[in-house]
Amino acid sequence: VRVVVADTSTVAARAPGLEPRIEALRQRIGLTLKSVEVLSNEALPRVCLHFSDPLSRREGVRFTDFLRLEPATQTAPEARDETLCLTGLNHGTSYRITVRQGLPGENGLTVKKDETQSFHVTDRNPSVAFRGTGFILPRVGSEGVPVTTVNLERVALKVYRVNDRNLAAGLRDSHFAEPLNGYSADEIADNNGERVWEGEMAVNERNHEITTALSFRSGR
Repeated sequence: VRVVVADTSTVAARAPGLEPRIEALRQRIGLTLKSVEVLSNEALPRVCLHFSDPLSRREGVRFTDFLRLEPATQTAPEARDETLCLTGLNHGTSYRITVRQGLPGENGLTVKKDETQSFHVTDRNPSVAFRGTGFILPRVGSEGVPVTTVNLERVALKVYRVNDRNLAAGLRDSHFAEPLNGYSADEIADNNGERVWEGEMAVNERNHEITTALSFRSGR
């Protein structure tokens, strides 16, 4: 239940005595939990509790005293406006969280009774990316390309050499200043580049960003 308080001057003018009754109703209903949001696709997953009204900003409030998490987990709470977020969770884990009676909001509002919600922190979405644009390998001074992956067992890659003439045209048209997309990759493979290496590498580590140097010069 959410009580919407109209402009106080309008309330006072049209219905004298109504404003105190609305405030009394808000106090009786108290602070309520509206929703639970799970942010799984982050290196440090979070759960955010969204309340009906702003949380207390009083110095020294320990929100962890009003929360019970199962399985027991050491969390770090951060309160902002109507939202309380907790970090310290693990990917691939199901939890039950209880918001306890007495959790404080602003203007004397508190949670009136315990409420328990269940949620699941999923694994991160699989992804692969190059640092920067992922296009250009220097002629000398580099033995590979750093590849960053999340939740992938293996990555298949192809490396192309672009000659000076095609490289100049690409620089003139700013193609190499933009991220490599599917169309650009096909254009290099079909028209502008010479494939010099193709292979796979193992990169598996669950839910962590792994940066691996793709070393291909010795195998060329």
